[in-house]
Amino acid sequence: MKKRLALIISAPIFIAALLSAGLLYLFDLRSETQKIEREAVEHTKATITHLQNILNTQLSSGNVEDARLSLSVSAMHTGLNTLLLSDEQDRILLANRYIWEGSPATIVGEYDIALARQVRLAAAPLFGFAQQRDKLRGYYPVTIRIAENELGLRKLGVLFFEYDISARLAKAQLEAAMSSLMFGSLLLISALLVTLLLRKLVSGRIQQLVEVTQKFAGGELHVRSALSGSDEIAFLGSAFDAMAEQREKVEQALALDIFERKQIEVEL
Repeated sequence: MKKRLALIISAPIFIAALLSAGLLYLFDLRSETQKIEREAVEHTKATITHLQNILNTQLSSGNVEDARLSLSVSAMHTGLNTLLLSDEQDRILLANRYIWEGSPATIVGEYDIALARQVRLAAAPLFGFAQQRDKLRGYYPVTIRIAENELGLRKLGVLFFEYDISARLAKAQLEAAMSSLMFGSLLLISALLVTLLLRKLVSGRIQQLVEVTQKFAGGELHVRSALSGSDEIAFLGSAFDAMAEQREKVEQALALDIFERKQIEVEL
């Protein structure tokens, strides 16, 4: 009984502590992930839009070297692992890795020709997270040059970027795990202390009362619980002791009466 009662008391407390730690981990990780993704979108939007405007101006006037320098400076932003400008035939004009220049844009595995053509046709940017949501990719239209002898006709290229947030996500995951581990440890220690306290104040005293009751039922009328305190278990023990005291007196009186009757019968 003692072990069963202690288990009934402690099991829900430990389960609640583990569930709380798990929920805290999920909440912290989700909150931090959303923050990182939001900041990544805002940062890349500002950076790439600024670069897009610069390239529009520089390439329209034929300043290719200035455009290359501008792209290289923008590629120095932390997280921008890939940054390139492709022409209408999806060949790389400029890139943060010079070795790519002149090669098909498909040399970069993440570059999607269909999306690039869609951006050229709509003349509007397109971006989104990768399937694993650890990278943000985008396509921005850029005026490469104004077509000769065709007033107002532009040659559009595509500025492609990939912004890597995997390191920040890993750090957020580690911090969320450490936070939930500390919180869970505190809850488990608290649960252990509460369990030990309950075992001492509840299950142990109930077991003591049960043992005394069994002895009393076995004929040991002199046993008492001797439970102290002002709680319900102590009150129950006091009631038992009072009952046992009264019962013992009754038994003693009955035994004395029987003895006296036998003496009278002997005298008669």
